[in-house]
Amino acid sequence: MKVTPLLAGLAFVVLGCAAPGTDLTDEERNQDVTAPGGMMDNVDYPKGNIGFSVGQQIANLSFLWYRNGLADIGQEPQKVRLSDIYAMRTQGARLLMLSGAAEWCEPCKAEADALVRVLKNPDFLSYLAGKGNPLVVVQVLLQQQDGSPSDRDALVRWVRSHKIDNFSVGIDPLDQVGQYTPANFLPRNLYIRISDMTLMAQEPGAPSMDDALIAKLKGFIERVAK
Repeated sequence: MKVTPLLAGLAFVVLGCAAPGTDLTDEERNQDVTAPGGMMDNVDYPKGNIGFSVGQQIANLSFLWYRNGLADIGQEPQKVRLSDIYAMRTQGARLLMLSGAAEWCEPCKAEADALVRVLKNPDFLSYLAGKGNPLVVVQVLLQQQDGSPSDRDALVRWVRSHKIDNFSVGIDPLDQVGQYTPANFLPRNLYIRISDMTLMAQEPGAPSMDDALIAKLKGFIERVAK
């Protein structure tokens, strides 16, 4: 386990942990996903400077997800592309927090629990409502407890164990999110401006304290509102 440096502007410690190496099966390698750096031609997605760095546009990645967390258990997870989240801009969505996690990662578990609490915080919910509900949170599982790629069973276990009912959770067995963050570090968080799907920040982990996490999210929301 590592401890990252303090992030600029906030006095808190972010915890992260190194990922074990894994070999993907042929089935996982052939999963129907959009490779990093690629785009789907038949969907509405902004044409821009696609790349892996801050200021560049994230590729139109795809995942399998439960959009409504616990409420979707018992159903087959649905395929979603980032173009589907881009389309939510017409409903007021402005900021996407995309978080990569693993079942074996203790800081990832802490982040999932913090997100559940923060997204039920009355003051923060009031703030979001006043801004037109601009925030979209998606957490994707990369690996199971043994370090093997995530699957549907891992998705169900994660949603149930953390009682996630207020943000979306998916599986990312090819670790597409890992292309955009420091190697071998979890959680992996991307903050994306939905209006053009541009990467605003790539960070290994989120604040461990609820107030600091709320402050961070508010800071990004204010930036995309300008």
